[in-house]
Amino acid sequence: MTIEGDPVYFGYLETVLLGVIARGTSTATAVKRVVDAARGKPILFFSARFDHYWVQATDGYAALKAGAFGVSTDANADYWGVESMGTIPHALIAAYDGSTEDASIAFDKHVPANVNRIVLVDWDNDVVGTTFRTVKKQYEYTMNKEFVLGVTDPSPVIGPGAGKIWGVRFDTSGSLRDKSVTPIGPQSFGVCPELVWRARQEFDKVGLQELKIVVSGGFDEEKIKLFESLGVPVDVYGVGSKLLKRKIDVTADIVEVNGKPCAKVGRHKKDASHLKVVNKRYWED
Repeated sequence: MTIEGDPVYFGYLETVLLGVIARGTSTATAVKRVVDAARGKPILFFSARFDHYWVQATDGYAALKAGAFGVSTDANADYWGVESMGTIPHALIAAYDGSTEDASIAFDKHVPANVNRIVLVDWDNDVVGTTFRTVKKQYEYTMNKEFVLGVTDPSPVIGPGAGKIWGVRFDTSGSLRDKSVTPIGPQSFGVCPELVWRARQEFDKVGLQELKIVVSGGFDEEKIKLFESLGVPVDVYGVGSKLLKRKIDVTADIVEVNGKPCAKVGRHKKDASHLKVVNKRYWED
């Protein structure tokens, strides 16, 4: 950006402008990197809980501008005029005495019909078993019929909107090993490739091919690249605090005075031929 004019009228805004630009640039750059790493798979921007609420709107704007599929708070979505997205939280499961399936039914009852139901299934550290129980509960609640795993076709309650489960989210702690994962070494903890592969295989065996798998917890550019290089069957990535780690500095310098070069050593007026001229008047003479 090149600003020309008497600095009396804009110099006092330097710190404000630099902070806004630096923050937005840092967020957008971090999000763009994970978007590229995901190779077209949706990225959910889950960073709201890790920063001050005053920056939610600008962070969300930067994230969506950089290609994020969705954001987790209405404040994040504010500048775009879109709706936030989210999943069942652990707190809701706790409110139903640790029953993920009961929390899922309550979520379905009260959340608007256009919202896709994504169930968090790591409460019991058994994503496969918890998913099966939740699907059974949803089927019997919606269809008013008995559900027998491996016999009953679950497809009527799998998909977008009310009365169905669109996806399940794995958020296993990096210090825990899910029940379905073989204990081999450090790579067996958290949301690891084996967990997703095994879950996908078990889901497909009982007719849950259309059930989406959303993963979160410790994901960054490198971990997403690893998952994609291995062909791990993830449908959506949720990325949180990792997107706030990278910081990009932005500075402002006087490089010309009265049409003549004037800058500290090491600074100079850069080529601005690619920029567009903005000359907006905020007051009348």
